Amino acid sequence: MIIAALLVLTSCKSLQPFQLSFGSGGGFTAVVTTYTVAEDGKVYKSSSSFLGQKLVTTLDKKQLKEIEALIAKVNFPNSAAVNKPGNMTYFLNLTKDGKVYQNNWSANTSGNTALDELSQKLNSFIPKQQ
Repeated sequence: MIIAALLVLTSCKSLQPFQLSFGSGGGFTAVVTTYTVAEDGKVYKSSSSFLGQKLVTTLDKKQLKEIEALIAKVNFPNSAAVNKPGNMTYFLNLTKDGKVYQNNWSANTSGNTALDELSQKLNSFIPKQQ
């Protein structure tokens, strides 16, 4: 009976709550565009060029699990934060377990391969036309 209960509990394991925000800003226009992934899979866009947020897509459970696996690969609690802003700055911030992990960089890559992989995956979910 106890084993059956444990099997049910472990098979019903849900996604761990998190919130990601990523995007870019600066350059000639100084416009900052931010995408936020909520734990329910909804992805919102906000920008310094317009007020409010707009829903751009909703990720399914498979996509959320992919993101979770990449978050684990980055290992935010044990990796050094990237803090290399520039004229055009890219960023990826994670809020998980009550902690905020902030990363920003200005080159094509952050210098952290796992972080770059997560950033690329997140950007691949954003529709070309929004």
